[in-house]
Amino acid sequence: MIALLKKVLYKIIYSFILLSLFFQAAGQDNGNLSYKQLSVNQGLSHSDVTSMAQDVSGHLWLGTHNGLNKYDGQKITVFKNDPQDPNSLPGNRITVLFADKAGNIWIGTERNGLCIYNSRLEKFIAVPATTTSSAPLWITDIKQDKKGTIWVAGKKGLLLGISSEANKPPRVLYKIPVARSEKPINISSLLIADNNKLYLSTDKGIYT
Repeated sequence: MIALLKKVLYKIIYSFILLSLFFQAAGQDNGNLSYKQLSVNQGLSHSDVTSMAQDVSGHLWLGTHNGLNKYDGQKITVFKNDPQDPNSLPGNRITVLFADKAGNIWIGTERNGLCIYNSRLEKFIAVPATTTSSAPLWITDIKQDKKGTIWVAGKKGLLLGISSEANKPPRVLYKIPVARSEKPINISSLLIADNNKLYLSTDKGIYT
């Protein structure tokens, strides 16, 4: 019995020492951390940043409630919708950004569908299936599977599989309505598992 108590006591002391060392190291690391703020004072189009992505050149893309921003480490370039320019951003309220393997930046918007930024042409290319005037779509998430297909989710049961190829326009490969008893389901996020299986988190639970 005494031997068992000694063994338990040694484990408690050993655990206490490990925890003390961990918190000491964590405290030292935190002392070396520093932050740099990017705000409207530095040229950001809006203080409410909704999404981020980094392209193949290392540029940081920031989606906000009033435009899209590209940060190169020195300055911020702002992109906004221009009603007179069909190659501009389709809407200023950005919901999600995604940088794909081909170097494209995918931009999901609130009620203005989906588009891709072509850095070579310096213009935005709308994905037609998501920007119909009769039913503008609210994009909630964008992911890419192992085969290179871009999956786009949104409200009202939107789920699209779209091709992603460098210097080629996007093509809708799959259009899958997600509904329950004829009522559309709002998809909030996507997860692509290691086996390429797609999971949907919705306002009616998880779908796969």
